[in-house]
Amino acid sequence: MTVIFIIALMALAAFAIFKNFRETTSVKVAARDVVNVMRLARQKAVTERENYLAVYDCNNETIWVQSYSIYITSGKNPDFGTEQALPDMAIIARVKAGTGGQASNPGTPDPVPADTDTGTAYHKFSPKSTVTAGSVWLKDKGLKNFYKVTLKSPTARARIYDSWED
Repeated sequence: MTVIFIIALMALAAFAIFKNFRETTSVKVAARDVVNVMRLARQKAVTERENYLAVYDCNNETIWVQSYSIYITSGKNPDFGTEQALPDMAIIARVKAGTGGQASNPGTPDPVPADTDTGTAYHKFSPKSTVTAGSVWLKDKGLKNFYKVTLKSPTARARIYDSWED
């Protein structure tokens, strides 16, 4: 009985460690996915010489790249192969975009108005390799891990912070 009890305790401890590792990893992977979508949008804007968007669907936890002109005229129409769902434990908590971008704030107080009709937000990248400055806040469903991806306007560089502070 003692051996079975010790094995059960070890299994319980291993499960708790694995669960925390999974939550941390999923939010970190989601932050990297957001940065990759931002980089792809920037690359497409420069190479195709038109405005491109990194779009975030806060209701369905998906992200994609799309031409700005198509987004304005026909709504959601992701470029082929760019739409991806975030890992199952990760949530887009809020998005803040500067002038020329669109912001959303589901479930989190934010001074930037939300697009409540679609639940989407975006950062717009120009052919001159500039972007609407802003941030994307990510968290896990257990509210233990928080990441912030920040875009700088003049350089269009993205940086990941492992908290919600800069």
